Amino acid sequence: MPPEPPVTVQALAEGQVWYNKLSCFTCHGLTGEGTGPSAPMLKVFWGFSLPPRDFNTGPFRGGHTGRDLYLRTLTGLAGTPMPAFAENALTPEQRWALVHYVQSLRRKEIEINDILQPADNTIHATHVSKVPTDPA
Repeated sequence: MPPEPPVTVQALAEGQVWYNKLSCFTCHGLTGEGTGPSAPMLKVFWGFSLPPRDFNTGPFRGGHTGRDLYLRTLTGLAGTPMPAFAENALTPEQRWALVHYVQSLRRKEIEINDILQPADNTIHATHVSKVPTDPA
């Protein structure tokens, strides 16, 4: 992974362009609040609903550092609707610009308790009669 460049106004503007070109807003919303038009239909690998991450408040699935977000854009997030964007989809500079734009949408600092436990302290689960073994 290339080193993270400094954040600039130009990079943030370019990141916003890529956020729109890659249709990130369809899930995460125009301002990153997680309420894009596709949000209500998103499901995880096993078919359960999974709302997209709200970039305004975090924490992010898979980590919140620039490096973590860079990897999320490159590899996606297995088992979730978050797609991977191949190495040739964006140059490293464009990918970092997208990462910095997403980070700029955060409206509060990430606190250790946000990372260690869910915001409502509830573990959500669904009872199934049989654990699926075939992903198809």
